[in-house]
Amino acid sequence: MLSLTACFAANTQPANTAAQILEITGARAALREEFTASVDAISGKLTTTGFPPEGIKEIRVAMIEWFEQEIKWEYIQPKLVAAYERNFTPEELTELLSFYQTPLGRKAATKLPSLLLEVTSIRQEYAAQKQDSLNQRIQSLVAKYNSPR
Repeated sequence: MLSLTACFAANTQPANTAAQILEITGARAALREEFTASVDAISGKLTTTGFPPEGIKEIRVAMIEWFEQEIKWEYIQPKLVAAYERNFTPEELTELLSFYQTPLGRKAATKLPSLLLEVTSIRQEYAAQKQDSLNQRIQSLVAKYNSPR
């Protein structure tokens, strides 16, 4: 019986550790921050097109209400735990949790979500600047294979 209890405890430990990592890293708040960044980006694009400010405000409110009503942490949290479990061993999860409990780990937990959003935005903006040259290359290849032979 003791070995069965030990086995059960060993099997539940990674999920508990992964859940603790999500909690200490503020994953729930990061989900909201990520969505808010999307709302801000959409609002910015609408502003540049001359969309009426009152319309932008209504869209922002609708999007935020949708998020609050439809996006359930209770649904996504187990999926995030499973993702951690797929990508890290139980020992690595324990080490990761220990790191996040240090001053540098707490700083990383605070800064990384917004840093990753910023890095993604930088990469996307840079790639968008290069999109025309990619389109030209693809168009020439499409023309090559669409021309009658």
